[in-house]
Amino acid sequence: MSDNSSQTKPDFDAIVVGTGFAGAVTACRLVEAGLRICVLERGRRYGPDDFPVYPTASLTTDEVKRDLNSYDPPPDISRWFWNVGQGLWDIRDLGQVVVGQAAGYGGGSLIYANVHLRAPKEVFDRHWPACYRRGPDRLDPYYDLAAYMLDVNPIPQDLDKTIQLHRGAAAIGREGHWFKPPLAINFSKNGLNKFDREQKCCDLRGQCWQGCGAQAKNTLDLNYLAIVEDSALADIRTLAEVEHLACAKNGIYSVKYYNHLTKTRDENVTARYVFLCAGAVNTTELIMRNKENLNLPDNIKSSLGTRYHPNADSFAMVFNCDETHEADYGPTITSALLCEEKHSYDVRQPSVYFYEGEYKPEVSDTIIGEESGASGLVAYPPILSLGTWKTQDADGVLMLNQVRGVFKEDEFFKIKEKDKRIGRINCSADKLRDWFLVEEGGFPTDLEPLLGIFRSPLWLGRNRFSETDPTSSESEADPTRYENEGKSYVHSPAQLPRRAMVGALTGLPIGAMPSTGILGRTFNQYHGILARKLHSEVLKLSIWNMLPEWLRTAVQNDFEQLQDSLAFAAEPLVSMWLDQAIEPLIKQIDLGEIGKGLEVGEIKESDLRMIVRGLVRQGIQLMWGSEVDLTRNISKFLLDKLPQNLDNLIDLLPHLLSWALDYRTGDGRTAMLLTMGRDLFPGNLFIEEKNSKLKAHLPKPHLPNSWQTQEKVLREIASNGWKGELRTDPAWPFLNRRVTVHSQGGCPMVPTVGSAAGLARGVTEPCGQVFECPGLYVMDAAAFPTPVGVNPSATIAAIAEYKIERFIQGLGSKEKRFAGLENWEAGQKGDASAWAKKNQHVLDPIGEIEKKNSGQEHASNVSPLGLSFEETMEGFYSIDDKKIDWDDLTNFQKTIGYFEDAEARGVVDGHTIKTNLTAKITNLAQFLAESDADHVGKISISGTLTMTEFSALEEVTGYLQMFLPAGPNSHTRYFYYLLDFQQEDTSYRIRAFKIVRDDPGFDVWKDTATLYFDYFKVKDDNEEALEKRGLLRIPAAKFLNQQVKSFKITNTDDPARKKWALAAFGKYFFGNLVKVYLPELARGIEAGKNFLKHTHG
Repeated sequence: MSDNSSQTKPDFDAIVVGTGFAGAVTACRLVEAGLRICVLERGRRYGPDDFPVYPTASLTTDEVKRDLNSYDPPPDISRWFWNVGQGLWDIRDLGQVVVGQAAGYGGGSLIYANVHLRAPKEVFDRHWPACYRRGPDRLDPYYDLAAYMLDVNPIPQDLDKTIQLHRGAAAIGREGHWFKPPLAINFSKNGLNKFDREQKCCDLRGQCWQGCGAQAKNTLDLNYLAIVEDSALADIRTLAEVEHLACAKNGIYSVKYYNHLTKTRDENVTARYVFLCAGAVNTTELIMRNKENLNLPDNIKSSLGTRYHPNADSFAMVFNCDETHEADYGPTITSALLCEEKHSYDVRQPSVYFYEGEYKPEVSDTIIGEESGASGLVAYPPILSLGTWKTQDADGVLMLNQVRGVFKEDEFFKIKEKDKRIGRINCSADKLRDWFLVEEGGFPTDLEPLLGIFRSPLWLGRNRFSETDPTSSESEADPTRYENEGKSYVHSPAQLPRRAMVGALTGLPIGAMPSTGILGRTFNQYHGILARKLHSEVLKLSIWNMLPEWLRTAVQNDFEQLQDSLAFAAEPLVSMWLDQAIEPLIKQIDLGEIGKGLEVGEIKESDLRMIVRGLVRQGIQLMWGSEVDLTRNISKFLLDKLPQNLDNLIDLLPHLLSWALDYRTGDGRTAMLLTMGRDLFPGNLFIEEKNSKLKAHLPKPHLPNSWQTQEKVLREIASNGWKGELRTDPAWPFLNRRVTVHSQGGCPMVPTVGSAAGLARGVTEPCGQVFECPGLYVMDAAAFPTPVGVNPSATIAAIAEYKIERFIQGLGSKEKRFAGLENWEAGQKGDASAWAKKNQHVLDPIGEIEKKNSGQEHASNVSPLGLSFEETMEGFYSIDDKKIDWDDLTNFQKTIGYFEDAEARGVVDGHTIKTNLTAKITNLAQFLAESDADHVGKISISGTLTMTEFSALEEVTGYLQMFLPAGPNSHTRYFYYLLDFQQEDTSYRIRAFKIVRDDPGFDVWKDTATLYFDYFKVKDDNEEALEKRGLLRIPAAKFLNQQVKSFKITNTDDPARKKWALAAFGKYFFGNLVKVYLPELARGIEAGKNFLKHTHG
């Protein structure tokens, strides 16, 4: 602890850090109760004319001004971004998730979409303290109070985009789940609000998320914070970024902050109580960085950062809709669609505490509840949210299928196979489902051109879903249409980006490229001004600091040294590539003929390989000097196009931005869709040791995660409802990153106070106080143990109202100077209750929908992308009595001789077998997500089989698993087949495998085309004695003429989606082959990925 014991009287009774929803509520109620407070806000105040703008008014005219100085100056990005100049938006890259949050007096209310939704009752049933259950005597009165203070109400008119989402919902059979959410916007009149602050009526300009210049948004500075400002008990300090927290032995907290106005550090204030309301990410980080100063116990330190959730946020655009949407007219969000998706799988998710870590539950283990007797099979590897197996304090989630009975909370469970108790169930094993909202989004007209990023050539169409006729020219012409001298021109999508990219890389004038819209004209006409602005020393430094570390290092370093380093690193890869490349050449050479021609007798293949390799190297030496020089030339070719100093980089930026973002003005037929939901599995926030940066870790999905389900519904709306082209967030397919503006968790509450298990799994008590830190409270969404699924602002405010009321009442009980506060309530609570009764039908639309549709779930009409292919194999078999263990993969390669002998006998006896199989992956995204080192997805198989001993064509069904590992440290992989068929009244089963391993020579074809099999009689699903054994092979002609052509992507007509889906499967398939046959190359690729990951950190 910090020793500030000499200060016997603190500066204030309480310090409130942050002025978002939790901070505004907390500060307001504290001054109403008579406490002297200091409010610290890192952002600035924003008046009606202070919000950032994007000046494009002069660019929308047809007049072309030649004098660059006659245009408005380029946008001041310092007002947009916190990292540039303490602007409004703070964008934080946490590695696996990019977080957007506000920095300003009023916090998130300045830029949020005004939606004030209550979380469904079921959210609070798992992991939440009982005091937060929904109901008239629990949380609902505090929801009412927050709604009254923010004066929420649905939009009274039906705008185009409101009508269109309603139409889209009806088109996909979800009309009953569409609703208008209550919005914190003034739609009624101009004048003073009930807190004596001037407001105007909403002008429908769509500027909600860049700051409302009309002050029609009911932002916190116009209600809660207005009460704080009018009180003489509050000292409000903006541009004050808190960096240091400490507590003295006498219980007085010291809070030090950086003053962005005076550029001074360690300005200090003290108080007995500190309320952290800086947002989920910033609050968690603040405690993490000060955990030693706060003297937190080890179990609380280890819990910091746990149960972090991005709220399953995503967004997408739909272009070329069949009717107008006018997304730039009206508030950001005016209506929403509630989606509850049922799944074909039956997987349940109990939350568990593993107190005995010597045994980790494995897939297919049987879990048994000791008290209930309920059981279930472990379906996927456990996901830990806290601790490790070695420390024996793991907290996490099990996923079970084939569940029998009902597990009880707090009962012990054991592994049947080990007969060993290993943990305790915290929460019941509920069936998993996806619950999320789809909301129509909006944007100000000024920023419409930037939405071209969704159609940028950078993504190569990877984020495109076009379910309409792919031959239609209408859907493809718009993005590249432009006008010149009164004539209309259309470039193909491939031509325009390529031409623009050439200009970007070569530095040609942008004016040489066609202007396809506002943004194009912006870069054409502003280029001189923009270049001068970018070259200013202050902005250059800001841009330099925003670049990833690896690029800064590359620009700073000597490029000659960088080329040498790359050449040295790549030389082994070039050598391996040369060895692989000469193999097909060697196979085509007739060794006997060469030996005769040279009169040297027979030449061995090993000698020929040495000769050919030597000749190739002689050629390389003649042309490049050596293999290192060859790789150096390749490196130089690649690096010459990169900027070699900061000025070169600055000059390149406008060109690259134009190429990546150039987008024409829309015609009102562009729609934005926003989604949010509940993450199934929690992540973690942590601080990297090497660079002290905050990062997020999100568990890899083992099931179709929320964004896949959301994507299906978005495809339904775009295709069935609006006949448009869907473009999803490009961060999904390309960057494998989430983007969120609704972070929750990191300092989770525990369900009960004082239990040992609870202390191990959380950071704060239900009242918000941090364990073992009397007087330190977490009031914001950092304390949420699970995501709420909806826009969280209403829940943050309601829970802050509840917590601060309990705090003030407790203060009256334990401090004499606050006597009389034991029964304190907010002064507006009575009025809020009466107001809420009159407006209850609009305040909780989700609750009303769930009442009407209780128990109903909707199955999506859009199936996920799938893949199918055919495999024809022919071979021979015979009787064999040698037994092998089909449950032990490591034994397979020892038994190959058994199968080869059986094949030889089958050739002599004329026992033939032929199979025609069709393999189907119904959900390709799920299959690829599941197929990792811990779990291998199954591919369903159906088809026909003929054998000599059976006269009829038999139908077979079963499954295939690819690239099963032979062991933890082995490069060998197996393809495992299980096929069942019926012959008259007898059941049979075929077990088969392909062994994929790197032997001398070019053996990849042999390995992937040879199937070793046994088949058995089956009775009651039990295999009896071995019947036959043999080998099946894929004929080369059949492979080239049939199997290669048979690969198909199902459930889409979009050619771009088919190409990308095939490429994704190809990456998985051939990537695994590289790991087996070229492990050095695989390690090099993985090392490169890790290098980029760390240097981007």
